[in-house]
Amino acid sequence: MDENEGMRLYKFLPADLALWDLIERKIKRSQFQDMNDPFELRGIGLSNADVQRFLVSDADEHNGALCLRRGWNNPMLWSHYGDKHRGICLGLDISAAVDIQEPVYVESWEEVDADIFLSAVARGAKNLKPSDPEFQDAQKLLMKMYLTKFKAWSYEDEARIFIRLKEDQKQGNLYFAEFDENIRPSMVIVGARCSLAASRIEAAISGYALRIKVVQAMLSPNSFEVIEDVRGLATHEAKARQSVVRSPSRGGRTFAALVIVDRPSGVGYLLRRQPRVAHEFHDSASRGRHCGAGLFADQPPLPQADR
Repeated sequence: MDENEGMRLYKFLPADLALWDLIERKIKRSQFQDMNDPFELRGIGLSNADVQRFLVSDADEHNGALCLRRGWNNPMLWSHYGDKHRGICLGLDISAAVDIQEPVYVESWEEVDADIFLSAVARGAKNLKPSDPEFQDAQKLLMKMYLTKFKAWSYEDEARIFIRLKEDQKQGNLYFAEFDENIRPSMVIVGARCSLAASRIEAAISGYALRIKVVQAMLSPNSFEVIEDVRGLATHEAKARQSVVRSPSRGGRTFAALVIVDRPSGVGYLLRRQPRVAHEFHDSASRGRHCGAGLFADQPPLPQADR
């Protein structure tokens, strides 16, 4: 996305919630008291405890945030917010008209003079204009409350969009904002462990005026990153599965074997606990052909613990 037009940010979700957002064309706004960090709005302390209680209460009741990430490659974000890599990450195009804020990460708590806010209150809401220094100072104080977080949270690479909560955005106890020209889905990144059928994803994104790209995620083979599986979603859907098969062995006895089957090729691998054994065979059953009874006959019976 062209920076002059805005930026792309990301929302990690369990798969069912991501599908719901896409189908309903809206996304949840988080309230401060429901966020993961118990120190939300308490990253700084105000010199006047009454002022702090008032501001925290007002923010909890009337303000919310859309909490997004700047990238989707961090495996910790998939683990913590993407249902342990079983979920979906939505890529959202945010227009330049939207005010995007970044948290400020600090090592220690600090106290701030509450007189900044009291000076604005003394002027009165009717007499205060956005251009007034008192208004601007009070606004900076509020943003400092909303954005100050302990440095351990910096791994989230977070960006926030604040919004005043309205009753017409409410469904049950939650608040939602509809997708529009300012916030719209442009990517669906499917988690490396996500088992959702491709048809359900395609159905959820059908009908959008602008194309939504679907990306299959995978774990990088040579770094601690989540990357795109260039083979695509269809290939990933048909990825290797594990199954237990039984085949006659010597004396008419049966034994179990662990089989990894690559569905696209129809080729599988018989795995045994002995590292020397790895027999390739065709997944005949999946192709509607008879699986030969003597397939594993040349192998000794499995030890008792493997049966």
